[in-house]
Amino acid sequence: MRIEEEQGPYELAKIWQRTVAFIIDNAVIVLCIVPYILLFGEPRSDDSYGVNGLPAFFLFVILFLYWPLLEGLYGQTLGKRILKIKVIDDSNKPVSLSQAFLRFLIGLIDYSCLYVGLIVAADHPLNKRLGDIVAKTIVVKEQ
Repeated sequence: MRIEEEQGPYELAKIWQRTVAFIIDNAVIVLCIVPYILLFGEPRSDDSYGVNGLPAFFLFVILFLYWPLLEGLYGQTLGKRILKIKVIDDSNKPVSLSQAFLRFLIGLIDYSCLYVGLIVAADHPLNKRLGDIVAKTIVVKEQ
């Protein structure tokens, strides 16, 4: 489906593209977190590692800022860039930082409640998940 506005026609990103981008982004995060935890973590009695204090705070900040900062500044995370899709606002302008943060926060609900976002996106005519609906954003293919 194509949408047309001020900046020309955009083709909607497919749900499979959004899903693969999400998987790539999570893999990137895991690949960053594991070495970080091994480097700054402390061994536990159950043969696992844990981070506490300041290293835990930095880990939280990295995890919390990955999606909204990349989407707010560039319209894309690494996964979206690889899949050649991007987030724009409903008027086809670049997404703002506040929209990206709102989209991310609602995304926590989307993906924690049995993939509500995937179900909503599959049923929405513009493939929007709850985060997109609330933040007034849409995911499209790059031109």
